[in-house]
Amino acid sequence: MVPLMFPVRHAVDAPQECSVSLKCSGSHAPLLRVLLLSTALILTSTALAKLYTVSRFQWLLVDPNPVFPFLRNQVVLLIASMLELIVTVAVLFGRNTLFSAASVFSLASMFLLYRIGLYAAGGHSLCFCLGLSAPWLQISTEKQDLIAKWLLAYLLLVGIGALLFQLTDTRINRHLKTRLCT
Repeated sequence: MVPLMFPVRHAVDAPQECSVSLKCSGSHAPLLRVLLLSTALILTSTALAKLYTVSRFQWLLVDPNPVFPFLRNQVVLLIASMLELIVTVAVLFGRNTLFSAASVFSLASMFLLYRIGLYAAGGHSLCFCLGLSAPWLQISTEKQDLIAKWLLAYLLLVGIGALLFQLTDTRINRHLKTRLCT
């Protein structure tokens, strides 16, 4: 529900400045927050898996990255994990939901472009999206890759959904305020 507060104007009163205050206190806010917090949980766990891989399996990561051949896989994993942790901090401690949603969507879009680059660089290269977690999760690398794709789809959907919802909500509030103040 959107509470509206506006001044009562009487015929004898001089025109006053509009003081409409619109607040987003609908039932969508807690759900949006839970979805964004779930992305923070996913990003934290994947960042930690990448950092664990970098610290434990350095000898496997000395090859050049297929998408960024001027960087080793180890460096790409470090950069990706740092970006994930930065977005996690933005989601957990940021006060602006629009910024949090844009951060999640931007990072997920970069990961999607990286995935496309992997396919373009050599067909089906192994993605270290979840680090080298398949052995300790006791799953095959194919299942790990499938899980990584589903997590990427989830991040993209939550990011774009939250972003569009916030943009639409802001636009509706601006429209209502304009209508009520004229």
